[in-house]
Amino acid sequence: KNRMAQVLAGLGAYTLEFEEHPSMILVGDARRDVWRRLYGFPSAEDIVDEVERLVAWRQAHESS
Repeated sequence: KNRMAQVLAGLGAYTLEFEEHPSMILVGDARRDVWRRLYGFPSAEDIVDEVERLVAWRQAHESS
């Protein structure tokens, strides 16, 4: 239980009862340490849109 609390705290989803943590998908760019939480059950399109935004930013800023 303690490990789960640590993981949830690291993800920004800590609750006193870990079984009650919010549903979410974490999408990010580890190289830039940029993370976006999509709460609930986002559609596949929402997830793809977020990934494409991250890729577009990287392409615009790293190809210069």
